Amino acid sequence: RPLAQSLAKVEVTAAAPSGDSPYIAEFEERRKLGQGRFVTQEVLEKAEGRKLTDVLIGRIPGLQRIRCPNGRMCLSSGRGVVRYVPGPCPIRIVFDGIPDASPLPLDDMDPSTIAAVEFYTPATLPPRFNFDGNNPCGTLLLWSRWKPRD
Repeated sequence: RPLAQSLAKVEVTAAAPSGDSPYIAEFEERRKLGQGRFVTQEVLEKAEGRKLTDVLIGRIPGLQRIRCPNGRMCLSSGRGVVRYVPGPCPIRIVFDGIPDASPLPLDDMDPSTIAAVEFYTPATLPPRFNFDGNNPCGTLLLWSRWKPRD
């Protein structure tokens, strides 16, 4: 009967979590391609205390605030982004990869709680985020600041 062979001792170490969303590496890859509009964590941290929608409107051309059917304020792309949709055009919101998170109270969110933001027109949206057909008004990807449990 053969005996089990003993192996040398192995020590495994890992870096402490950075506090970034696990999706930030992918965000950085897409940002290098330059096909969307991007807002980094540094910009969002400096905007602490402001309304997230104000920060996004100031950083992403064509975005504007509109009142949604549920009474909350939503973001819309202006006519400059989508020429064939008359008037304001509500955008799709994807939060941490979850599509149609539009009931999110964007005006109540502190920008410093967000790790990164991406905005894409229908022509520039990566296929991975085209869940059920392009939204003709654009898609906003929000990535939360990920904090590991103690």
